[in-house]
Amino acid sequence: MKNWTIFVVVLVMAGLGNLCSVEKVAAVDFSGEWTFNESESEAGEGGRGPRASAALNVTQTKEKINIKRTSVNRDGEEMVREEEITLDGKENEVPGWRDNVRIVTAKWSDDGKSLTFTSESTFSREGEEFTMTSTEVWSLDGDNLVIDSKRSSPRGDRESKLVYNKKK
Repeated sequence: MKNWTIFVVVLVMAGLGNLCSVEKVAAVDFSGEWTFNESESEAGEGGRGPRASAALNVTQTKEKINIKRTSVNRDGEEMVREEEITLDGKENEVPGWRDNVRIVTAKWSDDGKSLTFTSESTFSREGEEFTMTSTEVWSLDGDNLVIDSKRSSPRGDRESKLVYNKKK
């Protein structure tokens, strides 16, 4: 009987160990091709929100997310910026605009339904150094990718809600 009790206790302990190691929630997958929906987006106070990319192409695995952002500059030229960001909360160096480097981290919400990117970049203009910080919270609303964005720079704070429709 004593051996039987020990066997049962070992089985119960092993089962509890397995329960504790199970991931809490499966994360959302943002993979796909997305096009900017200007009519559903909100530029923020005074229309001064961050500029939206015209299109996003996202590939995501459990370990990382690749984001290809396509934009049109003021001269009407298409610009493409590609980012690879790990999803483990560690810092990543990604290319920014005008040869700047951004330091980006990604962190899942507790429920796995949103992903928050925080970034910081430092750049020089006319001999002065500036730092810009930003936060993007990505979530899905049906077939839409919603990005709530906040940026802070020497020119002030800007917020926006950017909505992208998934290409079918």
